[in-house]
Amino acid sequence: MLSVPPIINQQAILQMMRNPNHYDKYSIRSILAPALLGTIHAPSFTDATPAINAVYISTPLDELYFLGTIATTNEVLTYKEVLHNSSGLLNYYANNVTGEVITEGFDLTPFKVSKRPWFVECVEAKKAIWADLYVDAFTATITLSAVAPYYNSTTGDLIALATVDYSTLAINQFLHKLNVTNNGRALIIDKNGYMVGFSSGNVTDGFNNLLFANASSDPVVNNILKRLQATYKTSLFPVIKTKMNIGASSYLVQVESFANSEIGWTVLVIIPETDIMQKVYDSIIIVVLVTFAALIIFSIGSSFLAYLIVSPLNKLNNQMKEISRSSFEEVTQYNSILWEIQSIQYTFSTMVQALNSIMKRTMTQDMKLRACVNAVSDAVVMVTSDGSILQTNQKFDTLFPDLSRHTLINHLFEELKPNFFKSCEQLDAIMVVNSERKPVSITVRRLFEEQHFQNEGAENSEEDYVLVIRELSTAPESANE
Repeated sequence: MLSVPPIINQQAILQMMRNPNHYDKYSIRSILAPALLGTIHAPSFTDATPAINAVYISTPLDELYFLGTIATTNEVLTYKEVLHNSSGLLNYYANNVTGEVITEGFDLTPFKVSKRPWFVECVEAKKAIWADLYVDAFTATITLSAVAPYYNSTTGDLIALATVDYSTLAINQFLHKLNVTNNGRALIIDKNGYMVGFSSGNVTDGFNNLLFANASSDPVVNNILKRLQATYKTSLFPVIKTKMNIGASSYLVQVESFANSEIGWTVLVIIPETDIMQKVYDSIIIVVLVTFAALIIFSIGSSFLAYLIVSPLNKLNNQMKEISRSSFEEVTQYNSILWEIQSIQYTFSTMVQALNSIMKRTMTQDMKLRACVNAVSDAVVMVTSDGSILQTNQKFDTLFPDLSRHTLINHLFEELKPNFFKSCEQLDAIMVVNSERKPVSITVRRLFEEQHFQNEGAENSEEDYVLVIRELSTAPESANE
């Protein structure tokens, strides 16, 4: 088991969160704060082969915060700006000490986090997804990302995406050690036709780019895949059990499909007919080999695929005598790797539960804040200086339906900008209005500065919000800070 070093320095994050350019500050802080206090533990096959590469939070404002990362050097970067080029290559530009992004004269605009395929795909799906594969240049491994979106429960606005990057290197290593008869092959491809793992070849093109399975160096695999793709017009094949002739040789081909699952992977097992003993039925050999490949997919798919795979262990017992003893022994000696994969699955599930727990606490704080503003008799709206509404109370919702809110916010900005936005580009603003829709007070505050906490650096509590709102509701008319 590999233990990840402590994650980002707490004070560094607190300083970043005081930057007023952050979207929905109190929600972002609630996501990050619990993760700042602990370390992430992940199982690993070897210290140099991490299972989980990174856990991070990204926001609609193109901010990216790493909560933890595993590198072969066991270093944790304070901040990373992650750039994807058209080939899927990742580049990292960051200063580990200051967290300042190093542009090196390079225009970062086309590489904004919010423009990344995994970000766009998750936002469009509006649910947790398995993102498309990419090659992580930091670890030089094919990476699978589980991405989950989180929204403000009041406004419905996107707060941030939580992402766990999982290395598929362990899968490929397992397939390399899994001797599929003397000349057999086992491979896994994704829904786009890229290699995920291959028992007898490479899964990248040697330049940190994904490799199409039908472009591998194995002519048998190329030939069979091109035939299947020509027949089904896709890389998401159905379940297939067939025999194919290539030149003078015959091959048994078994395809196990997960096209209807969230992960969308396909397992192919290709066995030369000459490798199979005369008395062994074709279907029995294939079932045995696919059983182990299916266990890999079961482990990676977590809860998404739990209902899809039923391992035919009873057939293994019944047909044991029909299987080549040497081949079976070669397969079963890697049970420890299967156990490691199952351990990774458990750890991944635990991390997902932890993220959900963090977001539940965020939503609880959101509800506490709403209860506080509802306790004020006047209408209350909390907005940022770009016009985004953070929170309202019931009185405000009654007085100002959606269409009339913009007029009120515009009035707020007209009142504030001449006096307060000259020296500070962005401030949090709160307006309290009476039943006649006239402002009782207009107050501008940095809600997250130290003077508004009982203890420096503490998280906002219900009492903190009550204090701020009480000051507003009792302030003299037109009082400004």
